[in-house]
Amino acid sequence: MNRAVVACCAFAACTVFADVEMINIAHRGMWDKAGPQNTVEAIRRAYDSGATWVETDFHYTKSGLMVCMHGQKELEEQTGCTKKIADLTAEDLATLNLGAKRNLARVYRIPLLDQVLALVPKHGVLQAEIKGYSPQYADVFDRAVKAHGLTEKNIVVSSFQYKALKDFKARYPKYRAVWLTGLGKKGEAPFSVQDYIAKCKAANIEVFCPGCDSTKGVMTPADADAVRAAGLEFRVFGVNSLADLKQAKALGAAGFTCNHWFKAYEWANELGGVALLPARDPRLPRDAIVLFDGTQKSLDANWTDMKGGKAKWKCVDGAFEATRSTGDIRTRREFGDVQLHIEWQVPANLPPYDMNSGNSGVFMMGLYEVQVFESFETDPANMKHPFYADGQAASIYGQNPPLVNPTRRRGEWQTYDIVFYRPVFEGDKCVRPGVVTAFLNGVLVQDGWQLEGPTGHIRRTRQTKPPSAKGPVKLQQHLCPVRFRNVWVRELPERR
Repeated sequence: MNRAVVACCAFAACTVFADVEMINIAHRGMWDKAGPQNTVEAIRRAYDSGATWVETDFHYTKSGLMVCMHGQKELEEQTGCTKKIADLTAEDLATLNLGAKRNLARVYRIPLLDQVLALVPKHGVLQAEIKGYSPQYADVFDRAVKAHGLTEKNIVVSSFQYKALKDFKARYPKYRAVWLTGLGKKGEAPFSVQDYIAKCKAANIEVFCPGCDSTKGVMTPADADAVRAAGLEFRVFGVNSLADLKQAKALGAAGFTCNHWFKAYEWANELGGVALLPARDPRLPRDAIVLFDGTQKSLDANWTDMKGGKAKWKCVDGAFEATRSTGDIRTRREFGDVQLHIEWQVPANLPPYDMNSGNSGVFMMGLYEVQVFESFETDPANMKHPFYADGQAASIYGQNPPLVNPTRRRGEWQTYDIVFYRPVFEGDKCVRPGVVTAFLNGVLVQDGWQLEGPTGHIRRTRQTKPPSAKGPVKLQQHLCPVRFRNVWVRELPERR
């Protein structure tokens, strides 16, 4: 099977980006059951996967080492070592294995600050949480940052330890500081956002960052607005579920830490109205060209009407929508052989079935249509509304019906992954017809179909003359408000 086709099978739905922008910070790197947190491997994996921000923890030991470790509990649970972190030596670090208690085949060492800083890319940011603070901490930290050619643009410091953060900030005001905090404990005075703002101001702290859970039922959007009005940035830590992201969005948080960095993109996709930064979904192929990321800016930059003017489709909830009298739209850029990923949705509240129900189409090079249609009710299992076979969803319109009908109900998002190769001519002779392989919702629906020619309604045309070397991706407006989102292409090598 073609590698581009394999990529289609492997790719899950991408993220929808829209209204509230939030920094997605990989908490302790990217880690899972296969490998522990706060390791060189976890941090490298996060940056290599596209993370811009990574958060880690650093303790200063009695022997002058700056070690990357969350806390005493994690040290004991992962390595079996009962020594205090402050008492760890270089000899300990050379022998302790963070995978020991889980019987992992690979050995994972506790990294030093120098090893972590060596992983930070020029465009990247490391949020270093201060732990095990001492008077030497700030000086040792700053020297290490300079030694690795990094600047305050690459480093942010954070801590739950207010006094430690205040002292660090007094010594090195150039680094932005993030105060991590819960919002009060049992027996303490009721929450007052002005008290927290005053403490941030007193320590020259730029970012107020309470725990997401601690804000629930305590902090209101007005409180978050007050933080911003005071000139502070507002973030939350511990966004580890869809419900957490919903809370962060409600408060207008500018960023958050997340244990499941990849999953945050899935939650944002489900929630809508959230633009995660980095904006490029890390699951996208590295060579993908993004044609729509959920924003009006992206729609305007990549799409026009058929005459090259501004596309009149609406940008709604991270998608763009065809509405009556707006006409077809096309990409500004033109393509030849490509893999195309595009998601589409037929409205749930359509009027009773008619010929325009969910009717649209995806045209490769502006000529060859893969049909978009509300075909759930044309499935043989239902057959409430029979329809001509080569006009249903996933058909090569007017030429070839799909191998199977895997469409979903109205209101549910559907995913096309299409591999297209243009026709090849030698002079006026077609030596290789155009070819389409397509997946709908992960199911193979067109298996290397050889195009007879440009598609059309109730007509079969032959490819009698060569098309242009490249053409646009065209989306059809057909009297139905079909929505599209997450559009990207990969340009493929020409066939030989």
